[in-house]
Amino acid sequence: VATVRATVQADGARGLYSGLSLQVLQNSGKVGIRFFVYQGLQGLGSDKRAKTAAGFMAGAIEAFLWITPCERLKILRIKHAGQPLPAVLSAARSEGLAGLWAGATPTVLRNGGTVGFRFFVFDLIVAEYCHNNAALGGACVGALSTVLNNPVDVVKSEMQQAQGAARYPSMLACARHLVATKGPRHLLGAGLSARIVKISLGQAVIFQTVAALSGP
Repeated sequence: VATVRATVQADGARGLYSGLSLQVLQNSGKVGIRFFVYQGLQGLGSDKRAKTAAGFMAGAIEAFLWITPCERLKILRIKHAGQPLPAVLSAARSEGLAGLWAGATPTVLRNGGTVGFRFFVFDLIVAEYCHNNAALGGACVGALSTVLNNPVDVVKSEMQQAQGAARYPSMLACARHLVATKGPRHLLGAGLSARIVKISLGQAVIFQTVAALSGP
């Protein structure tokens, strides 16, 4: 809430929508890849194990092909706030193509595990606790997966900061550094409340939309 107030005071209500075009591009692309791959892997079977495996593979592919470079560009854009987009792209070019995939390992693990978990528990939650309401079920799995994967997301964000990949040789080294310098509470809970709100709402919209489009 304090962050929202500060943003509105500094930039007005429009500041809350800064970077919207990039967010739309990133989210539409990753969701399209996710469900395209997941549907293509339905031949693996229809039991829980097959759904989880298909979900993990879809999430991992989506993360490597789309999310990692998009989030790296987003971080560079934040770092160079106020500068035109060409300046951001110039900063990206200076790091080389590989620089766009800084933090790829934690991103793939986080997203693969998250998507696999969501597809694993979604049907159960919707049927047992949400009265077959896809939007409510999507919000629930979004919140649960966010709590579980937040430490990996914190490590991923740290590694994707400027020079992050060079500073940390591995995810474990990055996690140890964060615990030593900022404490375990930072690793477990940094940004958690904002992520829960954002991801729960996003998953509610996604699962309800997919259910509506694929229904009779």
